[in-house]
Amino acid sequence: MKIWWICLALLISGCAMTTHVVSDPPGARIIIDGNYMGEAPLDVRLYGPYFNGMSIWKALPKETGCTQSEMFMYGQLVPRNVFFDTNLCKSSPSVDVNVHQ
Repeated sequence: MKIWWICLALLISGCAMTTHVVSDPPGARIIIDGNYMGEAPLDVRLYGPYFNGMSIWKALPKETGCTQSEMFMYGQLVPRNVFFDTNLCKSSPSVDVNVHQ
């Protein structure tokens, strides 16, 4: 009888995974699928070893820096660690189109 309760508890709880989210600099606001999760560093608890749909994670810098994002696809393994470097910013190429005669 005791084993039945243990099996039922495991079935209901699923396989919970914890992902540690870190940002540089610390304190970035973490948004997962549009939901505010807290400030990095933080632990996010997910159910199952795989993503069951597309998931977009964003890190919004606390003060200065650039927003970083990570996209996870259906069937992809849930990572144990996610790192966002908000000091990295995409640069726009500059082109001088002036013709000098």
